[in-house]
Amino acid sequence: ISSNTRTYYQNDGPIHLASGAQIYDADSERLSSIAVQLTPWFEGDQLSTGARIPANLQVSFTEGKLTIKPRDTSPMNIFDAEPLLRSVVYANNAPEPNKATRDVRIVATDVHGSSSSTTTRFGIEVCGTHGTFVDEGVIKTCPAGKYQPARCMEDCLSCAPGKFGNI
Repeated sequence: ISSNTRTYYQNDGPIHLASGAQIYDADSERLSSIAVQLTPWFEGDQLSTGARIPANLQVSFTEGKLTIKPRDTSPMNIFDAEPLLRSVVYANNAPEPNKATRDVRIVATDVHGSSSSTTTRFGIEVCGTHGTFVDEGVIKTCPAGKYQPARCMEDCLSCAPGKFGNI
């Protein structure tokens, strides 16, 4: 999993968290679970998977934690679980998402109870009021869809430097 910081821009759609993930277990190709945990977790934070869920697996999301596990007591195959993990995305449906950086911890637990984890970080950016403003003598405008009416224009500058067009 890449440890590069990812940025989620409100209204731009979900971002992939583990698209390059690979699961490897030297002694078995069977897992009991995979967990993807957001810390801290805020209202509006969502994790989901875009891949087809095999009939023998289930995916759940509760309070910042997405869990992939078998529907019954039999273990899941790495080759069934890996595409689900790779398709995990983050989105936020809060009117004003909390801008705190989140840690994403991924834990894979094998059938023997051994687990391995990795942690990556991503940031939340919410732009300010849509409109024009002057930045170092140049009149600029906030990009469409990258604003919240209640926010100030300074947020727009700090949100997406380099994403503004000159008027």
